[in-house]
Amino acid sequence: MIETLARRGFAGIAMIHRGYPGSEGRQEYGQGEVTDIGNLARRLMTDPRIDVNRMGIMGYSRGAHHALLAVEDYDFFQAAALWSTPVDMVEHVMVNPWIAEIIGGSEQSRSQRYYQLSAIHFVDRIACPRLLIHGEKDRIIR
Repeated sequence: MIETLARRGFAGIAMIHRGYPGSEGRQEYGQGEVTDIGNLARRLMTDPRIDVNRMGIMGYSRGAHHALLAVEDYDFFQAAALWSTPVDMVEHVMVNPWIAEIIGGSEQSRSQRYYQLSAIHFVDRIACPRLLIHGEKDRIIR
């Protein structure tokens, strides 16, 4: 996808989530990864080849979750394209219980953390236009 964007004159950057093969750190499912996005975006904004007035973000699944949290936290994105985005961690963990271990426990023991990771609670912070792509019959991403 980045190569396709580059052929059309866009700069594209792909990140490997922390803790995945090829990266350092540990998976945090929406904390450090969002900080990483912010740090990378700030670094890109210092590059004279980047038009900061046209900087967008996109992601799929967990990447879309992190991108959505990033547009809630950072105002320098001008647009967001998000595909199969989990927005409520309580519901998401009900379908994907293995994620609770990455988050650090159950919703009952970490309710504040689940709230902070649930982008649905912070949509009023989003200033940029966004495209959400989601399957009507998708039972995995909720």
